[in-house]
Amino acid sequence: MRRASLLTDEKIHPNDDVDMSQPITIVEKIIADLNDELLDIIEDYEEDFTHYVETYHGLKIRVDYGPGKFYLNWVDFHGTYEYTIQNLIHHIMWEKDYYKRFLSEDQLVEVQKVIEDDRDNIYKSSDSKIQSTLDRIYETVIIETAIRFKDREYFSNGEFEDFIRSAGYNVPKLDKEAVTNDLSIPTTNLFHDPEWPEMRESDLDDQQVMDLSGIWQFARYKERKEGVWYELYVTERSEYVEDGEDLGKPLDSEEEKMSLLLHKLYLGVQFGNFIDHGQINVWVSSREELATFDRFLELFESCYVNPNTLEYDEEYFQQKIKSLESIISDRGLDKAFEDLKSADKIGGVKIDSYEADRLREIFGFKNTQ
Repeated sequence: MRRASLLTDEKIHPNDDVDMSQPITIVEKIIADLNDELLDIIEDYEEDFTHYVETYHGLKIRVDYGPGKFYLNWVDFHGTYEYTIQNLIHHIMWEKDYYKRFLSEDQLVEVQKVIEDDRDNIYKSSDSKIQSTLDRIYETVIIETAIRFKDREYFSNGEFEDFIRSAGYNVPKLDKEAVTNDLSIPTTNLFHDPEWPEMRESDLDDQQVMDLSGIWQFARYKERKEGVWYELYVTERSEYVEDGEDLGKPLDSEEEKMSLLLHKLYLGVQFGNFIDHGQINVWVSSREELATFDRFLELFESCYVNPNTLEYDEEYFQQKIKSLESIISDRGLDKAFEDLKSADKIGGVKIDSYEADRLREIFGFKNTQ
């Protein structure tokens, strides 16, 4: 199994003012520190923000970071990061030396060049795994900040959702209606939709591109009234296609085990072109609470990487496998998959013979089985 070499597998123990009994990763500590820093800023500007909301002004702050002026409710300014919360996070990470915790000397030189040459921009790495770390930091901190604004009524529900979507992230479900992607939490009461529609030619037209990083080379989706068809490409498998010739690298043990189990939870998933092109198509119903898109990403990515350490972690992978097997067992999904691999109708849709044959080929099923 491939292993990425990154600095973020180091564990650190939190300071005395952080009430945690277990070590946390460098990335988790950076996220916690950034959240604390932004909370301090929000509290310092509480009266100003209340006035800004009443007068429909932006959540403007002036602080001793970077250019000095930022709007915490801005994630885009005419296609740039000028004045945005991302730009503030970037400058905090530089001036507080957070970048030094996980970047190499050469990468720090790159950050410094961005700081000096274009202070209204943010650092982006050519290293996909480092960029995945940065994406995780920005997403977690921005969503946490949005939740704080919503709790303080600086954001209405619509503004909360628009802010997060504008930043390029999925809107989390909050409070008692939250649908969790933490597989350690019981999922008994989450709704699971066993039906999926047949993919139409129109589902391949006018697809929207998604900004996914990490293991994903490319991703897009097509939204329908009843849900969304996603089309994903895994970088490592796509790289095995050279000069138009499919090399068809066999599934490794992690990919094989996870793909088989995901077929049982996501009955509409298609791995027919995965071996040759790294392509996965997966359907997620608009009513779905259990087999969500975020859950699919979390599970499949565990074949390659632990998001906390950014390298392959056998223990982490086995935890995801165990949790997924538990869901499948609790929901009685083995029977549904037995029907699927026999190409019977599931959810009112009969899978085509090509997909059925590919299922048997990938997972070793014979016609007699």
